[in-house]
Amino acid sequence: MKKSKFCVVKEMENAIILANIRMGYQIKFVDRYIDVVKQILDSGLDENNESVYKFLMDKGFLVDEEIDEDAVEREEIERAKNNDGKLGLIIMPTDDCNFRCPYCYEDHEKRYMSKEYLDKIAKFVDKNIHKYEGLKVEWFGGEPLLQLDSVIYLSEKLMNICKSHKRPFIAGMTTNGYYLTADVFQRLRKLHFLGYQITLDGLAQSHDKQRFLVNGEGSWNVIVKNLRDIRDTPCRGFTNIAIRSNFTADMLDTANEFLLFLKKEFGNDRRFHYFIRTVADFGGERIHKMDKQLIKDRAAMIQLQKEASSLGLRLKIQENNLSAGGMICYANQRNHYTMGSDEKVRKSTCEYNNPLNHIGYINNEGDMVLDRKKEELWVNGYSCPNQKCNFRITCGGDGCPDAHVFAKAPACVWNAGSIDEILEILSYNENAIEVYKDEEDNVE
Repeated sequence: MKKSKFCVVKEMENAIILANIRMGYQIKFVDRYIDVVKQILDSGLDENNESVYKFLMDKGFLVDEEIDEDAVEREEIERAKNNDGKLGLIIMPTDDCNFRCPYCYEDHEKRYMSKEYLDKIAKFVDKNIHKYEGLKVEWFGGEPLLQLDSVIYLSEKLMNICKSHKRPFIAGMTTNGYYLTADVFQRLRKLHFLGYQITLDGLAQSHDKQRFLVNGEGSWNVIVKNLRDIRDTPCRGFTNIAIRSNFTADMLDTANEFLLFLKKEFGNDRRFHYFIRTVADFGGERIHKMDKQLIKDRAAMIQLQKEASSLGLRLKIQENNLSAGGMICYANQRNHYTMGSDEKVRKSTCEYNNPLNHIGYINNEGDMVLDRKKEELWVNGYSCPNQKCNFRITCGGDGCPDAHVFAKAPACVWNAGSIDEILEILSYNENAIEVYKDEEDNVE
């Protein structure tokens, strides 16, 4: 047996953490097991600790000497690049929005997806879903709930199409949360909506400075009421609600108070998890007016994430990064398309008006007509030249294709962080990483 190339070891003061970045599995060893694990990984079988040895084999930290892990890596990257065989659609029913967030890159044109185009999308899925393992739809915008009728109309069609073809169908939505009442939440649950991303940029004062309505009014009270109502709504089955927070320099003074608020309000509900990051430049002109508010020191954000983790807030985005394909962007995947309200097919929601992002359209017969050369730019134009990197299984050698499509430059997605940092952040949450115990430990 040998130590797997996908085994990442993080040594801490009183523990050692192992991460299998192929499986997306992490385990913490404490006390006497620290030296046992080190010895096994360095030297092989320890006859006095066969249970630990077997555990490391079962979880893929140790693998047979004959296994070609480079071939395994290539297979896993292809699986992730092929979107696990599923068809993925991001649908933008409108570019319009009821908010005017100063860091948003979108132009908010009052453009809405026509019923005829919704029918074209349904026809395309009906003609092609038999080729795929299932369908996953993400609604985006603009603000998609400005077009709730369109969301419901097409979702009902797609759900019935998938049912007739015996294919699974799930949906999710990125929404500002203003119109996501408990009633709307329940209606969408019946249409297989299982995931949401909703933004809260701190407590009321800071949030309302960054996420205000077209008329300048704040949105915090309405969004928090909706989240509380959803929290208090009984929900059978799985639902995944990501609360995203985009931190600016002004938010740092009240950051801890805000994290405590999230813990108190939603920390005991497993449906909620948290995506904490800095405001970033994704394009557009508005962001240039916020330059003094951008957090340039990465250490400040890492510290915020550690504080959130120590409070028991689940940072699922970080967890997902530690798995095969976890760092691959949707725009880098085959079988994944963005359907704009202008009836153009794109790969990405960013660089919305760039011609390189306009790869095709759906015709009246429900066929997707694509410029394959443009599509290949997104899917196969790897931006990382390091073929021997042991972390390549997470990003596929690309992560986000922006570097090679637009900047035409090599880039490493892990330059913005590290697996080591993620494991340390997760370790602050006592429930985030399982602690190893064998049968003897369970005997009182």
